[in-house]
Amino acid sequence: MALGSWGLFAEPRWFEVTRREFAMKGLPAELDGLRIVQLSDIHYGAWMSLSWVRQVIDASNSLTPDLVLLTGDYVYHGPAYVRPVARELTRLRASVGVVGVLGNHDWTDGGGRYIQRAFAEEGIRLIDNARVFVTPSRRLVNEAREGLCVAGVGDLWEDKCLYARALGGVSGGMPRILLSHNPDVAEEGEFIRSGYRVDLILSGHTHGGQVRLPVIGAPVTNSAYGQKYAKGLVEGPVCPVFVSRGLGMTVMPIRIGVRPEIALIELRVA
Repeated sequence: MALGSWGLFAEPRWFEVTRREFAMKGLPAELDGLRIVQLSDIHYGAWMSLSWVRQVIDASNSLTPDLVLLTGDYVYHGPAYVRPVARELTRLRASVGVVGVLGNHDWTDGGGRYIQRAFAEEGIRLIDNARVFVTPSRRLVNEAREGLCVAGVGDLWEDKCLYARALGGVSGGMPRILLSHNPDVAEEGEFIRSGYRVDLILSGHTHGGQVRLPVIGAPVTNSAYGQKYAKGLVEGPVCPVFVSRGLGMTVMPIRIGVRPEIALIELRVA
């Protein structure tokens, strides 16, 4: 009973700020120390209140990020939750900007086109199968020959991953971060064969399994590769993949041994 109460009422709301540095070849000296906050799998709905979403956003803002990257699944169980969470996300403060991609639940629970429209009307930029650039002067622009490319692909399960649209035509020496809700994109044959440079993939989707047991780890990860992409920094076939444990829950309103996560990633010149 104690473990069940902990998993239902305590751990799901006990989010953790994790901190990492990531060295990146070709990163301009002006972008050394760029602070990225990644938020994933908020899943605003019946199980996660709007006041809790506000706490997450307040905690994110307190980290003084340069860039906030959102890796999908903003709602759970109903399009009625789309507008409220979109309005809350407009409170995010980042000196360079806020961009994101959609996840599978955004399509099945929120209606992908509806979310796209709501986010656009609230001024939150989505880059599914598109990209933006952070210039050395730390401005977010549509085209650049130097700086950092932040690209995104559509959800692996519910949308299309158009790698040429996201990554094609980018200057060869420019470092690139790819946003993909589902980390299994890292293993997709089309992605591997494309030959596009990617220095780091940021993903979510797995929630760290939501429940992790001693020795065996997470019984369920929603990844075709089992424990490999459950959480944390993983070496994929092409590049490293960082898999956020996410913030919300699906299937069961429980977390045991998998605290919700706000990730702070600081980029460094390799």
